Amino acid sequence: MIRTIVLFVAVVSVATADTIYVNDAMGNDAWDGRCEVWDGGTCGPKKTIQRAIFVVSNGDEIIVADGAYTGEWNQNIDFGGRASIVRSANGLEGCVINCEGIARAFQFKSTATIRQGASRPGTAGIKGATSLSSHI
Repeated sequence: MIRTIVLFVAVVSVATADTIYVNDAMGNDAWDGRCEVWDGGTCGPKKTIQRAIFVVSNGDEIIVADGAYTGEWNQNIDFGGRASIVRSANGLEGCVINCEGIARAFQFKSTATIRQGASRPGTAGIKGATSLSSHI
């Protein structure tokens, strides 16, 4: 009599949140954002906040280095439905999203997103900083 033993192995994958880094002074949007400092290859901080958001998933965190963030990819930032965290590396005083009086910093269209520690000069209070287009 031949006996067959069947062994089932369950592989459990625990999803962990990724951290993506942004640094206006030393970043490059061609890099993957997964290293705080460029490693000489493709791992290094993104240059712009929107490009960092393009690579995150729900629950991931984006850490924005001190600096003044201006221009197209740092205005009207759209999370694309991702529930992600964006925070400054060293607090409110050193990290500025400057919309130059012509745009909003963030647009929230469908998903609650947490913003921490980024100031917004050149805007008219909350109205100038964010745009809400559905219930959060």
